[in-house]
Amino acid sequence: FLLGTVFYSVVGFLDSVIFQTVLKVLQILVILVLLFFAALNFYDAVMARQGKYGKIRFQLPARVRNFQQKYLEKWVDKGEKALLAVVFLAGLVVSAAEFLCTGQLYLATILYMLHRAAGFSAIVLLAFAVYLLAMNLPSLLLTILAHKGSSVLRLSETARKNLPAIKIIYGVLFAAFAVWMIIGLL
Repeated sequence: FLLGTVFYSVVGFLDSVIFQTVLKVLQILVILVLLFFAALNFYDAVMARQGKYGKIRFQLPARVRNFQQKYLEKWVDKGEKALLAVVFLAGLVVSAAEFLCTGQLYLATILYMLHRAAGFSAIVLLAFAVYLLAMNLPSLLLTILAHKGSSVLRLSETARKNLPAIKIIYGVLFAAFAVWMIIGLL
């Protein structure tokens, strides 16, 4: 949220003819990336439906996943406070890697708001809050279910069974953002 509001403020302050040209080029690049991500998610949905999970492309790299697992396993028995700090640091690493996936949507949202809104307003803050809530809702829901006693294995299996639908939803979401940005350019 802070990253988005600061970026929005800085970019909004740099309003000039040259910057507007750069902004248009950046918007076009983001549209292309969004369409590519939509296509990847639709491909992944087909692979998941066929049970070819090794062919799924739109996910954290195996090296990042392995690092995260080994890192957390090393600290799991060190006590609650140490584990909390380690989980926070692991979250930063995963967030940096995930930014390659979800960061484009956030950038698209910021660029769209810059194109549509004049200056900072409650609508801009609300848009950022709604976006971040929507993107974090699945993780929050899984965390709540795990905390309430659902087994991680059962949650993983449920996610695996629903992976084709999840991938289709994300594909539609990426495509919708691309269309939204195209309309904004017109």
